[in-house]
Amino acid sequence: MLKKAYRAIVPERIRARIAPFLQEGRNIDALLRRYAQFASIWRRSCIDASGEAIPWYTYPAIEFLLNLHTVRLSLFEYGSGNSTIWWTRRVADVVSVEHDAQWHARVESRTRGAANLEYILSDTEAYEAQITRHAKAFDIIAIDGICRPGCAENALAHIARFGGTIMILDNSDWYPALTAFITRQLRWSRVDMSGFGPINDYTWTTSIWINQDNVARLYREPLGYSIGAVRQQYDEDREFAERIERRHLEARAVPIDERT
Repeated sequence: MLKKAYRAIVPERIRARIAPFLQEGRNIDALLRRYAQFASIWRRSCIDASGEAIPWYTYPAIEFLLNLHTVRLSLFEYGSGNSTIWWTRRVADVVSVEHDAQWHARVESRTRGAANLEYILSDTEAYEAQITRHAKAFDIIAIDGICRPGCAENALAHIARFGGTIMILDNSDWYPALTAFITRQLRWSRVDMSGFGPINDYTWTTSIWINQDNVARLYREPLGYSIGAVRQQYDEDREFAERIERRHLEARAVPIDERT
């Protein structure tokens, strides 16, 4: 109704001038309201639109991680906060290390009910090597605290010994030498997730390395929509899905000894 009235009252040439501003307004609405960036700035806390804790990663990185099967994975985290709360709800086990005693007490008060969390307060000297005290593989290692080069070197040595699946380095655009070093050492696929995120008034990059040997078991199917997405599926994609399903059923119907 309103759209019809708008078209009837406002001349087309003026509508053409206004249209870009309306479109940009929808973009701003998506960032401020649907991604809840304004609420995160107002409250100085990394939260989503429902007020739940999220990591201080870029929004593209968070959405990428949400499209992965992580419920059976283990995590080691350098640097704690809302990310710790978020990870305890999405992986089987979390080991998080923090150097700041006041921040540790604050986060600990919010995670006391998390039975899958080992939360370590470490002095700065022992901080980097905390991962070496665990003689087991961690599927995910996230680096988002102090002493990132030293933490990364210890994490890489741990992966070389025990294996791993995912490594995360936040603010990787501020660590180009370290990012390149990790890439050379790991020889895993690297995805650089650049964009806006909670609280900050600038874009940055969260880099994620994935062990190619474990990729197949990680991805959720079908692919989920991003928060600001137009939720639709093209007809040709539906037709493609039906065609693939028919092929699958036909292949199953053919006796094994007749297959080539």
